[in-house]
This record gives sequence, C-alpha cells and structure tokens, in this order.
Amino acid sequence: MYFLRLLIFFPSITFGLSTTEVFPYAGLYSAVTLKRLRLGLFLILGLLFVSILYGTYRHNSFEFIEVFRSLLAYLNPLLVFIAILRVSRRELWLLHKMTISLLYFLFILGLLQLSGLISILDGIFSALVPRSSAEGMGFRGVTLLSTEPARAGIELAFLYFYARRFYIPYNKRLMYDLIALAYSLLVFKSATVFFLLMSFLSIAHFRIALITFPILIILIGLAINFFDNRIIQLLNDIWQLPIDESLWLIMNTSGNRVISIYAAVVYAMHNFFGGGIGFWKISSVEAIELTNIDYMSLNYFKLILAETGSLSYRCSGYLTNLLMDTGFGGIASVLIYLLSEIRKSTGSLWNLIRKEPAFFVIFLLNISIVGSVGAPVPWVIAAIYLRALAFEAKS
Repeated sequence: MYFLRLLIFFPSITFGLSTTEVFPYAGLYSAVTLKRLRLGLFLILGLLFVSILYGTYRHNSFEFIEVFRSLLAYLNPLLVFIAILRVSRRELWLLHKMTISLLYFLFILGLLQLSGLISILDGIFSALVPRSSAEGMGFRGVTLLSTEPARAGIELAFLYFYARRFYIPYNKRLMYDLIALAYSLLVFKSATVFFLLMSFLSIAHFRIALITFPILIILIGLAINFFDNRIIQLLNDIWQLPIDESLWLIMNTSGNRVISIYAAVVYAMHNFFGGGIGFWKISSVEAIELTNIDYMSLNYFKLILAETGSLSYRCSGYLTNLLMDTGFGGIASVLIYLLSEIRKSTGSLWNLIRKEPAFFVIFLLNISIVGSVGAPVPWVIAAIYLRALAFEAKS
C-alpha cells in the first residue's frame, strides 16, 4: 500500500511498460480505498457511458483504445479525489506526511537536475518516465519525475500550496513564497508554472500585492535588460508589441493551450452534448474549424501536422476537455456531483472557500484550463487540503 500511495504522486512513472504520459495509479488507489459507491457516482458513470454511445452514433465510428483511454483519463483524478475525501484519519495522516516529504525531495531533485550533477543517471530517468531527463532541458527547464517541465512545476506547486498552509510557520511564509517564485523562474522556466504560482501568491498576499505591484513592474523591466530567461524574454516581447500582436504571441507561444480553450467553448455552443467521450481526434478538428482563426499560422499546428499528419489535439484542462466531449450538460453534472461530495465530507463548502480563496481559485483554474486531463496530483492535494481544513475547523 505504501508504494501505491507513493505512486499516485508520480503518475508519469511507467517503468517503460506503457507509452502513456499518465499511468492510472490513482485509479488503482481508488479501487483499494473506496469502500462504497454512492448513487451520485453511478449517475456520473452512466453519463460518461451515454456520452460514449452518443459519440459512436454521431460520428458513426468506434475506436476502443481511444474510448478506453479517454474514460480512464476522466475517472483517474475524479475517483482519487472522492476516495481521499472518504479515507480514514490514519490514511489521511500518511498522505500528509508523504506530501511534505515529497516536497523537499523534489525541491532538491530539481536543483540537482539543473546543476547537471546527476546527468549520469539519465538512462534511469528515461526508463522510469518517457521524455524525462536527469538534467535540465536547456531553455525548457527540468522535468523532475514527470514528462515535461510545466507538468512537473504544476505538481510541485500544489505540493507547496499544501505545505505552506499546514506545515510552514505563518511568519516564514513570505520568505518561502519568494523562494518558490524564484525557483519556478530558474528551475522550471515555464510561463504556465510562473503565472500559476504568481496568481496564487497575488491572492494570498492581496494587500501586499497592491502595494508592491509598481515595484514588481520595475523589477521585471530590469530583468528584461539583464537576464536571459524564457519567461523574461516572453514578458519582454509582450511588453514591446502592440496589444493585438501581444495576444497573438501569447496564443502562439502557449502551444495549443489558449486556442484549445476557446475552441472547446465555441464547439460546446454549437454542440450542447459535445462530441462524445473518446472521439477527441474528430471533435478537436471540428472545433478548431469553428473558431475562424488562421490556426495554421500557429507553430503548434505546423509542428503536429508535420510530425503526425493530423491536426487533432487534446485540450488544456480537465473541464475544458470534458466540455468538448460532453458539452455544457456534462460539465454541469460533474461539477454538481463534486460539490455534493465535498459538502458531505467537509460540511460548509462556502466557509472553507472563504478562508482559503487562493488555493480554491488556483485549483479551479488548474482543472479548468491549465492541467492535463488525467493528471491526478492537483486533485490529490486538493482532497487532502479539504480534509485537513475540515479537521482543523472541528478542533
């Protein structure tokens, strides 16, 4: 059980047995710990299967592997979130200790990868995680034990959010926040990670943020002139270009993130029930056509067309993918179910959110438009966070 508990924090570790970027350890953990299935979960499972049938009818095709993988991608984080909301106090305490330990382990690992001191272990890292490396990936930063710097950075950021609230002393949080921000810039070099962390800290230190915002602008201006960093260069380009060109630059440098979010919303507006789970290869192309954007001028689509001969893509964010696959009805059903499970496990959801607005805003942002559809770590941390808050409120 210890190793299964550990592996839910490392979904990218496949030991070379699978080409998938997210292995369903979280689903296996849920199968072991989830003792009872409530009616709400059966209804959600029914909704997902109806979506598969609808997609089969709508597209007049059925690709079993893609349907199965898409279904697992939705269930993997959802089930582990529900399972942790219901686990025993002892199991929750073990998850708490593991979260804190992994934060320090990954923090040190990132520094070692950046320095190149463990480059000799590159073969081991590649065997454990596809596309991983034991050293920094140049301008892209380090991967830790994940497939890419952005995913690694998001996972570490959520570990930090938890430790910041339940482990780090209150009077030392500002110092640790500055260290975390510098770490994201220097080690991950990911704009996604930096802005996610920056948004969290801006909400957590709202009054300080208002006062220090002019100083931050000055510091960014100085950094643009004196530092060579991927994020700094992006800020420099955005700063100097007209607003329409800046927006296009953001869309172009974000891969498919920005345009996929917009495409999913437009697609759902035209298809209330979405395109069906497992049919994203068809739905994504239909969605991008509906945007009326010259998507072939974007670097991402030029690259995937050259490499794969196809324009199909996965959206950015769990809820955005769900929106494209099941439409507004599906996304509303899942959100209502999640809120009902949270209320059953923690009591007053509103009081919890009111006390911790930074974490809940960033978690919602991550599952909506940032994280990968099957990545469970933010969901795992959110469930532990909620349970810890509930116990704190009762004590």
